[in-house]
Amino acid sequence: MPSPVGAGRAAAGVTSIAAACAALRAYTQGGISWRQDREGPQLLRPLYTGDIRAVRIWRSHLMLMRRNTSILVSLCLLLVQVQRAAAQPSASPMTADLAVFPRRAAHLLPVELAEFVADVVPTHGFDGLTWDYLLDGPIEWITDGLDYRAGRTSRGGLVRIRIQGKRATVLRERREEEAWAVDISTTGNPNRGPKAIALTVECFGAAFEGCIFSPSDALASPRTRHKLLCTGRPLSLDAEVYEINVSNKAPALLAYFSSGGSGGVFQRLEIHPVEDRQSLCSPQ
Repeated sequence: MPSPVGAGRAAAGVTSIAAACAALRAYTQGGISWRQDREGPQLLRPLYTGDIRAVRIWRSHLMLMRRNTSILVSLCLLLVQVQRAAAQPSASPMTADLAVFPRRAAHLLPVELAEFVADVVPTHGFDGLTWDYLLDGPIEWITDGLDYRAGRTSRGGLVRIRIQGKRATVLRERREEEAWAVDISTTGNPNRGPKAIALTVECFGAAFEGCIFSPSDALASPRTRHKLLCTGRPLSLDAEVYEINVSNKAPALLAYFSSGGSGGVFQRLEIHPVEDRQSLCSPQ
C-alpha cells in the first residue's frame, strides 16, 4: 500500500503532467510537425518525470513539429491516466496494510524473530544488567517503572515480530497485526537486575493466525550457533532448552515452552544465563 508521502508525490506528478499537457496543447493550436516517429519517445521522455520544467525544454522542439498534434495530446492523456492509477492505493486484501494491535506498537519497525533473539542476548552476560536494558531497542515499553507481583519483578513491553516475513494477526472489528509481548524479569533480588528475557504471542482461538512458531524459527539467524541441551515437560509444558552462542556475545540459554489443546497454543521463549541450566533441565 503506498505511503501517504508516496501518494502525495504521485499526485503532484499527475498535476505537473496535466499542466505540461495543457501547455503543449496551447502551444500546438497553430499546428506543428512531428518530424519522425523515432523522435517521439525522445521528445516525450521529460514527461515521465512529471516536471513542469519539461515545457521549457519542449519549446525548443516546437518548430520541428507541424502535424499530428492529436498524437501528442493522446499520449499526454494516457500518461496522466497511468500516473493516476499508480497513485491509487491497492484494494487487494492480500497487499493492504494492517492496523497494529495494541495501537501503541504501530510506530515500531518489524523485526525477524531470529534476529530479535540474537539482538537481545546480553553482550556480556546477565551479570551487571540493569533495568533500563533494551531501552533503545525496537520495543514499546508499557510498564511504568517495575512491576512487583508473586515474588517476580518485571518490566514489560511490545514488539512487532515477523516469522520468515509473516506476521501474527488477530480478528477484531477487522483483521489486525498482533504485537508480541516481551519482558525482562527476575525472581531474585531486583537490585541485581533482570535475569531472564521472555517473548510471547497470544494464540488462543480461531481469531488468531500466523502466531505459531518453533525453536528453529528463533534460532535461524546466521549469527547464532546452538546446541540442544535437554527436553522435558516442566509444569505440564513441552520444553526444549538450547545453549546459544551469538557472534561477539557471551553464551546464553534459550528455552522454548509450549502446550496445545482445542482452545489454541501457548508458546513462550525465554533467554537465561548459562548458570540456569540445571533449573531449566531438571524435572519439576
